Amino acid sequence: MLTTRLVWQLYAGYVALIVLAAAAVGLATTRGARSPTPVAFGQALASEGRLVRSLLQASGVARGAESLHVLLPSWQPPVGTTVTLFTEEGRVVVAHPKLAAPLTTRERVAARSGRILEESSPSGRVLGVVYEVSGPEGEIALLRLTRPAPDDRSGGGIQAELIAAIAVAIVAALGLGFFFARRITEPLHQMTVAAAAIAGGDYQRRVRLDRADEIGQLSKAFDGMAAQLEERVATITRDRNKLLAIFGGMIEGVVAVDRQERVVHMNAVAGRQIGAQPKASEGRFIWEMTRVRAVPEVLGRTLKTAQGCRQEAHVVGDRGDRILELNAAPLQDGLEQLVGAVVVLHDLTELRRLESVRRDFVANVSHELKTPVTAIRGMAETLVDDPDMDEETRLRFLGRVKDQALRLTTLVTDLLTLARLESASGSDEARRLDLRSPVQAAERAVVSTGLRPGVEVSVELPDQEVPVEGDSEALQEATSNLLDNALKYTPDGGRIWIRLWVEGHEAILEVEDTGIGIPPLEQKRIFERFYRVDRARSRELGGTGLGLSIVKHVCLVHRGDVMVESQPGIGSTFRVRLPVIGDSV
Repeated sequence: MLTTRLVWQLYAGYVALIVLAAAAVGLATTRGARSPTPVAFGQALASEGRLVRSLLQASGVARGAESLHVLLPSWQPPVGTTVTLFTEEGRVVVAHPKLAAPLTTRERVAARSGRILEESSPSGRVLGVVYEVSGPEGEIALLRLTRPAPDDRSGGGIQAELIAAIAVAIVAALGLGFFFARRITEPLHQMTVAAAAIAGGDYQRRVRLDRADEIGQLSKAFDGMAAQLEERVATITRDRNKLLAIFGGMIEGVVAVDRQERVVHMNAVAGRQIGAQPKASEGRFIWEMTRVRAVPEVLGRTLKTAQGCRQEAHVVGDRGDRILELNAAPLQDGLEQLVGAVVVLHDLTELRRLESVRRDFVANVSHELKTPVTAIRGMAETLVDDPDMDEETRLRFLGRVKDQALRLTTLVTDLLTLARLESASGSDEARRLDLRSPVQAAERAVVSTGLRPGVEVSVELPDQEVPVEGDSEALQEATSNLLDNALKYTPDGGRIWIRLWVEGHEAILEVEDTGIGIPPLEQKRIFERFYRVDRARSRELGGTGLGLSIVKHVCLVHRGDVMVESQPGIGSTFRVRLPVIGDSV
């Protein structure tokens, strides 16, 4: 792991360079500082002796102190060298710089062989050479040069000192090298840590190195790049959140795929429409996630042709059949290259249902209007074409014209009432009122005009006020329609109950009869417009098929509801719930 760190790589190279340089310098210095060996020292002394001998012989004087004094000005002996001139018998003629030891027999023998002598003395070892010097008259003198022998231990001491100095220098250089290596690599390490933090999502991380060199410039460039990246990521995140909010708030389903038909995005609406899980679908093929074949088909055609297309699909589900309109379009990048496709799913089920209701409504209105209009027209034409018609027949025809006109008036009135309730103006006249008043008014109006003999009506109203907010005329009309239906479908000898009470925060109006009842399969549709359980009987009784629809819309306008409980042959109970106001619980 250490070899992967830049600091150790730089430091290793720096150490190798220091060690090699120190070794080379130490080797050269050690060699230069090493003392000469005794052999080399003796050879140098012998060379000096031969030089002095040549000078003495050239001077022409082989004996006497004058010879050496003549020689000294032109040749200065090295420091530590002793020069002694002896007679052949061994008597000292002259010595420089001090009196030397007597000439030994060994030195006399060495003078003939020219050997270098090494002897011991009280002051240490001494190297010496002895030469014979011949005069012009054949006389012989002996010249001896001596010098203290070199000490090998001094060279070893110098080497040790050099090695110690080199070691100290290496240690100091290693410390400085580590410092400079860390100075270079530590900012890089900080940038690496900051880059890893930014990659992990911490876009506010900065390096902030206060240096004027290239590393400082790199740090400033890095911080500038991090700031720009933070701004761009924030912009992308805001745009993405906006898109997700838009897609999530759309009532249409949206599915986006890439070129391999893998799901890139799917909102919750689309998941419900095609029976898929949006989160689990991301990254998977669209044809794996839904059984609605039209979705992958339209996306596949769009990816193949790079053009938008439209298709409708009939989806069968647990909540009923639905009709979806699929509009697909290609997705392109900034270079206008195809990168995927998107499909928007519009649920047309409610629209088609409303269209069907509208068609049925128009057909029913046309049929309901056509019947009285046709009857009125036929009887009017008969009256016009037969001026000799007897009075009794004429009166019968005029009575039927009157009945059909009343039926037509009732039908138009009910249609206008429904239109008024469905519009915003249906609640314009809402105000506080006592619900007992419209109920009593409806009961009096219906009983006074339509009560058949043998049908008993019972009214149960509370003693206290039942305050509600609404339109008194609309509530009276809803109650009248419920009573009118009960009277129409309750045979002679039957009974009708009108009850009103407060339960919790609701006022409950109940109309119960002992009439013919309603089959269970028909109970869900009796509040639809123009729906009749028994059309022939309803028309015979003068019904328009809009009464219960008006009751339902009156309840919706007053933030209430209506329900029915019925058993064929036993009777029906219609129950209206309306919210009360004030402290009337």
